[in-house]
Amino acid sequence: MSRLTLLNLALLTALGVWLFWRGELAAPPTTEASSSQPRYHIENLRALRTDAQGQPLLRVTAAAADYFDGGAATLTQIEAVGLSGDAAPWSLNAPAGSMMAGDQRLLLHTPVKGAGRWSSGEAFTFVGSEVWVDDTQRTFYSSQPLTLDGPTRKARARGFVANFDGTTLKLTQPELSYVLEN
Repeated sequence: MSRLTLLNLALLTALGVWLFWRGELAAPPTTEASSSQPRYHIENLRALRTDAQGQPLLRVTAAAADYFDGGAATLTQIEAVGLSGDAAPWSLNAPAGSMMAGDQRLLLHTPVKGAGRWSSGEAFTFVGSEVWVDDTQRTFYSSQPLTLDGPTRKARARGFVANFDGTTLKLTQPELSYVLEN
């Protein structure tokens, strides 16, 4: 063999070893071990999000949370409470939720139930499906149908956006009905 052929063979071997070491030529892990088994399991999760001044913005609790390789997570029996100081203008509950890897949003899965307040202070109950809890925007939102039910008014809408602190509630294509007092 010529010296050039031996040098090329040595370079190819070194490249192969380097790629194998980086994991690019290694056999992919089985999907059973990497996707179905969590890396961490946490029970009775409690998380509190505060602003730069230390004021509470969002409290999330879950009966259990499973974190997977890559950063995805699933949660069960979730409560997400939007906070404004000591007040809690929004409270949402869901049987399950998930977070995608690298995302700062939590998706609450159907059925999502909860409570909130109109700007007048009147309380209402909330029923919806697939609600996002967006930490970066500090909002709850959904593009799925929902209902709001209170003592003097009811609303149905195709979606909504609400701030954690309860200062804004925007309904998409709302249908409102009011109880008129005599």
